[in-house]
Amino acid sequence: MIKNVIFDIGMVLVHFRYREYMQELGMTDEQIEAVASHMIFNPLWNEFDRGARPFSDVLDEMKAAHPDEAPLYDRFWEDPTRLCLSFPTTRDWLLNLKARGYKLYLLSNYPADLFRRHWESTFSFTDLVDGKVISYEEKLTKPEAGIYQVLFDRYHLDPTECAYLDDRAVNVEAGRAFGMHCVLVDGGQEKAIEDLEKFL
Repeated sequence: MIKNVIFDIGMVLVHFRYREYMQELGMTDEQIEAVASHMIFNPLWNEFDRGARPFSDVLDEMKAAHPDEAPLYDRFWEDPTRLCLSFPTTRDWLLNLKARGYKLYLLSNYPADLFRRHWESTFSFTDLVDGKVISYEEKLTKPEAGIYQVLFDRYHLDPTECAYLDDRAVNVEAGRAFGMHCVLVDGGQEKAIEDLEKFL
């Protein structure tokens, strides 16, 4: 019996709208592709999420590899408040689950400054969450088994009583290894809602 629903944040509850955000900053299509390739999808981004190294050190390492793009990286990080915005239906979805008695938790890879900024100003669901485990606070990132175990231990959760939604297959597989009922979010939030209902 499912008692708890665990959510990743990016592309599950919120839109990681990096292209739109960079367009708003006035970047060209070519610049957007460069920043996406060399910074956002750089494996070093995981170090932002982990939070074990100073943010500036990781960013400097990225800049060193592509020094001509350094001003674009700095522009990206000046005020990334609107980088992630809650999907319009997120709050109603979570309110429905709460009304039906489910406990709601977050398990997400997220850089420290971004998370604090978005938690305070852009997330529509902060008052509905019963608990959260965020990568930078634990110095662990998904799909490492340890970050899942932190969630289970901290909130005394039985994995077999949890449904878990994530947009990355590797994270879903890691959750499934614990016995959670997992949903790979790969077709938008409406489909995710339908897929979750199959477990509830």
